[in-house]
Amino acid sequence: MASIPPSSANQQSVVVGVNQGSSHPLQESERESIDQQKISKIIHDASRGSKFSNNQEFKDRILTRKIERLLTRKRQIDRADLDHQLRLADDYLAELELSRDLTQIIVHADCDAFYAAVEELDRPELKHVPMAVGKGVLTTCNYHARKFGCRSGMAGFVAMKLCPNLICLPLNPGKYSAKAHDVREVFANYDPRFEAASIDEAYLNITKVDPLKHQDLEGKS
Repeated sequence: MASIPPSSANQQSVVVGVNQGSSHPLQESERESIDQQKISKIIHDASRGSKFSNNQEFKDRILTRKIERLLTRKRQIDRADLDHQLRLADDYLAELELSRDLTQIIVHADCDAFYAAVEELDRPELKHVPMAVGKGVLTTCNYHARKFGCRSGMAGFVAMKLCPNLICLPLNPGKYSAKAHDVREVFANYDPRFEAASIDEAYLNITKVDPLKHQDLEGKS
């Protein structure tokens, strides 16, 4: 299947999170309770002097210079007369509005914390403790781990500093591919020509989905 998503310029787009048994996403109150300053300090202290830290500092310097250039450009634009450009932008937006086609309903389905959710299906007890998939680098983690500041792409030793009780499981690509196949079979029931964007993500055109069939599928899930 192609990995290029359908164009969304002239179609309705609906984003759907498909939870494969993982913990529920963090609520607003839970996100606010996370001490981001503390997490940042732990990450900084744990990675100080490492290749990762040096690379991040290099990226930060590049980003700082880029921001300075953008701010300089913004100050120049602020002093300019933009009436003509604004009129052109309004005309272009009106032209785009006339060409929109809202007859198609496109759904973007993305499984939530997919690797972690698959592991939790085999070991339900992991749903209630901080856990992640990946040893050297975390590929994903459940929401209990995210409360401690752990996240995908984080070095494993840094994650352990943030959450000493974190359970890190090794990658099992075969298991995830098998479960992805099961998920795609569900997608195919709604749109046989769905576009896979990754192992756990796809775009579906559900414009012609039969509501009665849809109810039957929900009853079986």
